[in-house]
Amino acid sequence: MTTTTAEERLRSRSAERLAIIARFRRRAVIAQTVRLTLAYGILVLVSCVTLVPLYWALATSLKSYKEIVAYPPVFWPKEALWSNYTFAMGKMNFLRSLRNTLILALGPTFGTVISASLVAYGFAKLRSPIRDGLFIFVLSTMMLPGFVTFIPVFVMYYRLHWTNTFFPFLVGSWFGGGAWNIFLLRQFFRTIPDDLLDSARVDGAPELRILFQIVMPLAKPILATIFLFSFMGGWNDYFGPYIYLTKKELYPFALAIYKLRFEIPVTTAGATGGSGASVSENVVMAASLLVSAPLLVLFFFTQRYFIEGITITGMRG
Repeated sequence: MTTTTAEERLRSRSAERLAIIARFRRRAVIAQTVRLTLAYGILVLVSCVTLVPLYWALATSLKSYKEIVAYPPVFWPKEALWSNYTFAMGKMNFLRSLRNTLILALGPTFGTVISASLVAYGFAKLRSPIRDGLFIFVLSTMMLPGFVTFIPVFVMYYRLHWTNTFFPFLVGSWFGGGAWNIFLLRQFFRTIPDDLLDSARVDGAPELRILFQIVMPLAKPILATIFLFSFMGGWNDYFGPYIYLTKKELYPFALAIYKLRFEIPVTTAGATGGSGASVSENVVMAASLLVSAPLLVLFFFTQRYFIEGITITGMRG
C-alpha cells in the first residue's frame, strides 16, 4: 500500500508539472501572437497612412476639375478620366521629355559611378605620402553648401557657352563623382584583402584592370546604391535645368511639369474642353504620377542591392 501511494503521488506531481508547463506554453504562444498582431497592425496602419498621399494623387489625376474643387471633397471620382494622362503626355511632349531626362539622369550617373570608383580606389589601395591629407581635403568639401559655389560655376559655364546644353550636367560628374560617394566606396574598398590585389599585380595586371575586373565586381551592392541615388537625383533635378536650360526642346520631366502648370487651362469636364488661364490640377497630377512611376519600378527591382549596400557600409566602417 505504501509503494502504491508513493507511485500515485509521483504520478500526480508529474501530471501537475506537465499541466503547469502546458499552461506556460499556451501563455507564451498567446503572448507571442498578441505581440505579432500588434506589430503587424502598427505596420499596416503606418503603411496606410504613408499611402494616403499616393492614393489622393491617383484620385486627383482621374477627377474632373469640378470634382477637384467640390466641397465636401470627393475621395474618388464618379467617372475615372484616363484621358487626363494622355492629355498630359501630349501636352508636355512625353517622348522628348523622356529623352532629355534619361540624358540628364544616366549620363551623370555613369560618370559618378566610374569617377568615384577611380578616386576611391586610389585613396583605399594606392600608397602615397599625401594620400590621407588629400582624402581629408576631399571630405572637407562636404561641409561646403552647393549654393556657395553656384554663381562661379554658372559664370564658368556661361563663358564656355554651355548654357542651353547638357554639358553642365554631364562634364562635372566625370571629375570625382562627389565626396560622399568617394567616401562610401573607399570604406568598402579598404575591406578587400591586399593579398588578392597583390596576386593580380604579380600576374602583371595593371591597376585599372584590377579595379574594373576584381574590385568593382565585389562592390556591386555599394555601386548599386550610388547608382540609384545618383539616378534619382538626376531624374528629379529641377533647379539645374531651370537655371541652365531655356529652350523648350531641352526640358526634362521636372521642368516640363512646372511649365505645364502655366499652359493648361482650367476645365469643368476633364482634360479636354473648357477655357481659362489657371491651373488644371488633375492633368498636372497625372503628369507627376507618370514621371514618378519609373522610379518606383527601379527601386522595386534594386531594393535588394540598395538595402545590402547600406547594411554592408554600416558593418564595415
